[in-house]
Amino acid sequence: MNGHTNELLEEIDRMAKADDQAINLDVNINSTKTNPSASGQQQTRGEAIAKVLKDYVHFVEGVVVDNGIQVSDSDLLQKVVRDRLV
Repeated sequence: MNGHTNELLEEIDRMAKADDQAINLDVNINSTKTNPSASGQQQTRGEAIAKVLKDYVHFVEGVVVDNGIQVSDSDLLQKVVRDRLV
Protein backbone atom coordinates (compact mmCIF):
# COMPACT_ATOMS: atom_id res chain seq x y z
CA MET A 1 0.00 0.00 0.00
CA ASN A 2 2.02 2.81 -1.42
CA GLY A 3 5.14 1.07 -0.20
CA HIS A 4 4.16 1.38 3.46
CA THR A 5 2.84 -2.12 4.12
CA ASN A 6 5.83 -3.16 6.19
CA GLU A 7 5.59 0.03 8.26
CA LEU A 8 1.93 -0.69 8.97
CA LEU A 9 2.66 -4.29 9.94
CA GLU A 10 5.51 -3.22 12.22
CA GLU A 11 3.26 -0.67 13.92
CA ILE A 12 0.56 -3.31 14.41
CA ASP A 13 3.18 -5.63 15.99
CA ARG A 14 4.37 -2.81 18.26
CA MET A 15 0.85 -2.08 19.45
CA ALA A 16 0.07 -5.79 19.91
CA LYS A 17 3.02 -6.19 22.28
CA ALA A 18 1.72 -3.29 24.39
CA ASP A 19 -1.59 -5.10 25.01
CA ASP A 20 -0.68 -8.28 26.85
CA GLN A 21 -4.08 -9.02 28.43
CA ALA A 22 -4.45 -12.82 28.18
CA ILE A 23 -7.67 -14.14 26.66
CA ASN A 24 -9.00 -17.51 25.61
CA LEU A 25 -10.90 -17.69 22.36
CA ASP A 26 -13.17 -20.44 21.12
CA VAL A 27 -13.72 -19.55 17.50
CA ASN A 28 -16.63 -21.14 15.67
CA ILE A 29 -15.88 -20.81 11.95
CA ASN A 30 -19.58 -21.13 11.18
CA SER A 31 -20.41 -18.07 13.24
CA THR A 32 -19.35 -14.45 13.37
CA LYS A 33 -19.20 -14.68 17.17
CA THR A 34 -16.07 -15.37 19.18
CA ASN A 35 -16.76 -16.83 22.61
CA PRO A 36 -14.37 -16.94 25.57
CA SER A 37 -13.67 -20.53 26.49
CA ALA A 38 -11.25 -22.47 28.65
CA SER A 39 -10.84 -24.95 25.80
CA GLY A 40 -10.05 -22.25 23.25
CA GLN A 41 -6.76 -20.97 21.94
CA GLN A 42 -4.96 -18.78 24.48
CA GLN A 43 -3.40 -15.59 23.24
CA THR A 44 -3.22 -11.97 24.22
CA ARG A 45 -5.88 -9.48 23.28
CA GLY A 46 -3.21 -7.56 21.33
CA GLU A 47 -2.31 -10.67 19.32
CA ALA A 48 -5.95 -11.34 18.47
CA ILE A 49 -6.53 -7.77 17.31
CA ALA A 50 -3.22 -7.69 15.44
CA LYS A 51 -4.13 -10.81 13.47
CA VAL A 52 -7.38 -9.25 12.26
CA LEU A 53 -5.65 -5.97 11.37
CA LYS A 54 -2.82 -7.72 9.51
CA ASP A 55 -5.29 -9.85 7.56
CA TYR A 56 -7.12 -6.67 6.55
CA VAL A 57 -3.89 -4.89 5.54
CA HIS A 58 -2.93 -7.87 3.35
CA PHE A 59 -6.43 -7.95 1.83
CA VAL A 60 -6.33 -4.25 0.93
CA GLU A 61 -2.79 -4.61 -0.41
CA GLY A 62 -3.97 -7.48 -2.63
CA VAL A 63 -6.84 -5.39 -4.01
CA VAL A 64 -4.51 -2.49 -4.72
CA VAL A 65 -1.89 -4.69 -6.42
CA ASP A 66 -4.37 -6.82 -8.38
CA ASN A 67 -6.09 -3.74 -9.77
CA GLY A 68 -2.91 -1.79 -10.47
CA ILE A 69 -4.05 1.10 -8.32
CA GLN A 70 -1.38 3.75 -8.03
CA VAL A 71 -2.25 6.71 -5.85
CA SER A 72 0.22 8.98 -4.13
CA ASP A 73 -0.02 9.47 -0.39
CA SER A 74 -1.12 13.09 -0.83
CA ASP A 75 -3.81 12.13 -3.39
CA LEU A 76 -5.06 9.38 -1.11
CA LEU A 77 -5.19 11.76 1.87
CA GLN A 78 -7.06 14.36 -0.16
CA LYS A 79 -9.61 11.75 -1.29
CA VAL A 80 -10.17 10.49 2.25
CA VAL A 81 -10.58 14.02 3.62
CA ARG A 82 -12.86 15.04 0.74
CA ASP A 83 -15.01 11.90 1.14
CA ARG A 84 -15.32 12.46 4.90
CA LEU A 85 -16.26 16.14 4.57
CA VAL A 86 -18.83 15.70 1.79
